[in-house]
Amino acid sequence: GIVQDASRWLLLLVLPLCIFNCHTLYFHFARHRVFADITTPLIVLTSAWLIIEGKISVSVSIAAILYQRRLIANVPPIVSSYPLFHYAVAAYQRIFAILDDNEENMTSIEDSKRAEVTGNIEFRDVSFTYDGKEYALKNVSFNIKPGQLVALVGTSGSGKSTVAKLILGLYECSEGNIFFDGVSIKEIPLNRLRKRIGFVPQDPFLFNGSIKENISCGLEKFRDSVVELAAETAEAHSFICLLPKGFDTPVGDRGLTLSGGGKAKDMHR
Repeated sequence: GIVQDASRWLLLLVLPLCIFNCHTLYFHFARHRVFADITTPLIVLTSAWLIIEGKISVSVSIAAILYQRRLIANVPPIVSSYPLFHYAVAAYQRIFAILDDNEENMTSIEDSKRAEVTGNIEFRDVSFTYDGKEYALKNVSFNIKPGQLVALVGTSGSGKSTVAKLILGLYECSEGNIFFDGVSIKEIPLNRLRKRIGFVPQDPFLFNGSIKENISCGLEKFRDSVVELAAETAEAHSFICLLPKGFDTPVGDRGLTLSGGGKAKDMHR
């Protein structure tokens, strides 16, 4: 969209300037001590000669030396920020990765005509590759009926998490298609689909806020009763009630104050 294009062009203009400035300061920092040791005696000798010749006064000579020392003293603090440049480049790459992603399908022409997803999931010859070379999934087909309990079992890297992310619409199939109640995932608004899916990642991420804020994250409107119901569904209600502040207990950065099981239950809402 327009915002993505504008952001991309802005970053393209700013990054080269940042690279140039950081590299310039970095290389000058490596030589600033030598530069200081050389320029100080040169200024003193030149000032002495000019004073003898009567071209400048002693006060001007002293001012020149003081300004030179002040300039040299300010170079190290400026250049010490050079490592931050590498963090900026990493952030720049992540931002561009997001800007380059295709916009997700959140609306549909026939949105009003679609019935709610009831739960039938069908994979038809689905293949997926991350790099365009090696397949994480190859010709996978299965059909899960509503209410059916299914477990995907396999070795590490066999594609279990990939299947879950394909169902969520986080990835698009390289080949084949996924159907919900006989309707292609490409025709279903992802916001409607994801409202019907609960997902707990292998490494649960919690924001630095209260348990209530984490459970209600992403919900535009909610009541305390909804938060408590979600906690009961995840079998976390009794655990939360034992905490000193209950649902208002802060979880810390990335949930550091909670156990691994507590984080998983908090995520499963």
